[in-house]
Amino acid sequence: MVRTVKELLALPEDRLNIGDAALLLGALMDPDTDVTEGRRRIELLSGQVRSLVGGRTDPDYRIRAVNQILYRESRFAYDKDDPLGARLDASSLWRLLSTKKGNCVSLPVLWYAVAERLGYPVAMVEAPHHFFLRYQEGQYQSNIEATSGGGEASDEKIILDLEISQEAVSSGAMMRSLSKRELLGALIAEVAARLMNDWNIGLAARLSEQALTAHPRSMAANWNLAMVYNYEAAIGSSVRTPGEKAASHKNPRVMEAARRALNYAQAATRLGAPGPLAPDYWKKVSTLGGTEMAAKKPSPRPFNVSTLFAPGGKPIQFALAVDPGIFERASRHPGNVLRVCSALCGPAPGNRCADFKPLDLGDPE
Repeated sequence: MVRTVKELLALPEDRLNIGDAALLLGALMDPDTDVTEGRRRIELLSGQVRSLVGGRTDPDYRIRAVNQILYRESRFAYDKDDPLGARLDASSLWRLLSTKKGNCVSLPVLWYAVAERLGYPVAMVEAPHHFFLRYQEGQYQSNIEATSGGGEASDEKIILDLEISQEAVSSGAMMRSLSKRELLGALIAEVAARLMNDWNIGLAARLSEQALTAHPRSMAANWNLAMVYNYEAAIGSSVRTPGEKAASHKNPRVMEAARRALNYAQAATRLGAPGPLAPDYWKKVSTLGGTEMAAKKPSPRPFNVSTLFAPGGKPIQFALAVDPGIFERASRHPGNVLRVCSALCGPAPGNRCADFKPLDLGDPE
């Protein structure tokens, strides 16, 4: 996994293909991923859009053409059965291509992958636990909500509805168009977060470190590493070796892990990390573009194919499973990472780390 990530990061930006990279990263989580078939399906979707657009360069027309192919003809949609992305492969591009159901990572990535192959000036933008797209060319700018049928939402609406802090905007961690390399870093951090959910802590740490080399302002990567070192400090201060009365919090390795956990937690805080998600957060995400039920804005008009034969006619028009509050509490009380861990797992002895028993090498079993 680490080798795959390093090879992707070694590519110069002009040779980096996000659609291909997303399939390769998805294969790390879903061994059933067929990268070659995934590329073929993206090419097919891109070809369908190309046929509808012809030689037109009007941005609004292009956006509606992509929406027509993805949402109306191919029927890709937000997965309301798994709005929190609980499945390990929930963000997999291959899973989206296979099931037609995706989330706020895979749906924007598919939209981006199609636009990328067509050479459209589209960038990905981060919001709390959410991605959306931005088509920007000259004076034209449109935010595209891939989780709600490709509807449009203004910066102001996204910031208000998703309660994005001014610190997150000012730091550039959110609401900023990402370069391809930064986007790759964000996708790597997403894979690392899913590994954290699966308790693959060591690998999550290595991928998060790689993610930060490409995307230093990634809140997710900083959060992942804060969590990794938080666990390391908790384990180191809880496990007792034979003969020890109690594990020492002053062990140098424990203290170093606690220091690193706090540093990464504070880095995420400085970037404007959001607080715990509101209960209705994912409903807000799926209705931002105004095309889902309960949204006030009516659905966009269907793509009118007849306009293709009317020259001169008017053009038509991408978490963590643990309590996110852990870092907020830790950042309020510097040096308190171990106490937060203790509150989650219970003090040593007694928690699952403290109950560790060394292997008896003399046991024939």
